Parts: sequence; structure tokens; C-alpha cells
Amino acid sequence: MRKLVCSAAVCATAGMAHAATVPTVADVSYGPYEPAERQTLDFYVPDGVDAPPIVMWIHGGAWYAGDKSSPTGVQEFLDAGIAVASMNYRLTTYDGPPSPDTANGTTWPGQLEDITNAFAFVRDSGETYGYDGSRVASFGASAGAHLSAWAGLALADDPDTRLAATVAWYPPTDLIEMDADDDASSPDLDVIEHLACDSPESLLVGACLGETDGMGDLVNQGFADAASPAIFASFLPEDTVLPAFLIMHGDEDPLVSYLQSVRLFDAIDVQGGSPDLQLRILEGLGHGGPGWEEQVPDVVDFMDAAFAVQPAPVPVPAALPMTLAGLGMLTAFGCRRKASAPRLT
Repeated sequence: MRKLVCSAAVCATAGMAHAATVPTVADVSYGPYEPAERQTLDFYVPDGVDAPPIVMWIHGGAWYAGDKSSPTGVQEFLDAGIAVASMNYRLTTYDGPPSPDTANGTTWPGQLEDITNAFAFVRDSGETYGYDGSRVASFGASAGAHLSAWAGLALADDPDTRLAATVAWYPPTDLIEMDADDDASSPDLDVIEHLACDSPESLLVGACLGETDGMGDLVNQGFADAASPAIFASFLPEDTVLPAFLIMHGDEDPLVSYLQSVRLFDAIDVQGGSPDLQLRILEGLGHGGPGWEEQVPDVVDFMDAAFAVQPAPVPVPAALPMTLAGLGMLTAFGCRRKASAPRLT
């Protein structure tokens, strides 16, 4: 398990730009909802490769924007003999000024339901579309990295759904602590108040995260915790088998502090179930933009290595407490955090 702080030049091999890659099959519905405009995905399958593994790309966009049309690194994955699925999921869209009171979109855990259904469809459709449905990984950036981390963690309770690898680029991981992390790491870069009632995080959970009671305590922390993969990871039993995890974050990110990635790394590190856990803090990189395309070859190499050593399924105790039903209970009743805070050094 490694935590790396390095420059982009050291952490990456320069990549080559490619023209837009056309999906092998587009707009496949993974359901089960009707109409299913947002429950669709595209498949990209390499030519001449027998039963390649597959990576699910999950797009960003603050959970209220973006789509599956431009998966990051798709040509590099195809060149390495790895198929790609790129998925849409339901968004937190709104009419008028953003406010939890004007929601006409989908709030958490709707996005996690879509993730679960999409990965189940990909698992079951390998023979139909020409890839190996038993070797599956996740990759996402920003809001998509938040969902990629959730896929790696929430699907680990069953050997039949567990992923081989998960990659997360600059993910939000502990929603209630995002403002504090911004202040601690880079206050001069901070451009968003995450506890505000119209923040992407408040809109995701459908509640104002900064609302307090008469004593000044946050009243909606339970909703934030229920949507936070770092909190979820801290409650997993120590014998839960997790995928290989690669978490990458720029140290000059103005939207999501790199300390959010540290929190996820620490929670998984303490849990101890990942065969290869890496955190890379990239000097000078922001929230996407220049420098990130050059990281793709390292992601491809990480996925390729994880697929090569993917272990045989290991039985997991049936009493794992954090199934989707458990997430619903967290949303309804809130949850108690671990007594020890994630390490931020």
C-alpha cells in the first residue's frame, strides 16, 4: 500500500492524443426504469482480442451535468486490449434557482442504484458484446470518481459483483468535511462552499448540508455520511475483500481538496482489504485540465496489472452490514462516525 506525493512528470508517462473513438455499440439500456434516457451505456470493444476485460467509465459533472459521450482514455484502453463501457446515470437536475426544495431530479442513493444496475448489466452481457464479464473495473473523475469509489466499495460484499480494480481521480469522499479540507489545504484556491444549500453536495443528498439546529449542530450530517464513500469504507468489516484502488488528486485543486482523497485512502488502508492501494498527490495539477491526460497510461497499466492478478472469488460473511438496504437506513436515520478522524498527514 503506497502513498505517493510527486510531480506529474514523475507519476506519468506522456500519452498520445487520439481522434474521437466511435462506440462499438451505443445507447444500450441497462434499466430497469422506463423511460430510461439516463440508464444507458456505450460499449467500446477492441478488435481482434478474445474476451478482453472491461473498464466502466463514470463521467463527472457535479452529479447534475455531463454524459457518457467522451470516456477518458478510451483509445489507450483499447490499444491495451481492454474494453470500455461508458455509462449515464440519473442527475440532480433542477428547475429555477438550485434548491433542495425545487428538485425534479434524482437524489442519493438513486445514483448508487444506477451504478449497481449498470455493473450488473455489464457482468451479464459479456458474451453478447464480446468481452469478459468476470473481469470488470471502474474509473471516474470528480463526481464520477465519487461513484467509482462507491462501486469499488459497495459491490465488494459479493464475490460475484466484486471489481478487480477501481480508479478515482479527484473524488469527493466525505461530503461534510469538504469545506474544512479546502480551508486546511488551499484556502487561496477555494471557489465553492460545499455546505451551502445550493451546493452540488446539498443537491445530491436533497438536504441543506449547512443547516444547523438551535445549538449550532449540523442537522443533515447523516445524509452527507450516507453518500460519503470514505465513511462507508470505515464501517466495512476488516475481512471484506476490496478491489485494487488507485486514487489520484492534484494538490492545486480549487473545487475538491486533495485531503478528500487522503480521507478515502486512510479509510481503505485501515480496513486493509485492498490488494494494491495507492494514493498519488500530483504537484501542480488542478481539478481536471492540463496534466491529467498524461496520467492515462499509468491508469491503463494499473488496470492491466489488476486484471492479470485478479484473485479467485473469496466467500464473504453474509452478515455484511452495509448493503443497499443499510444505505437506506443511513439516509433515513443518519450514522455515527468513527471516533478517530482520518489522518491528514
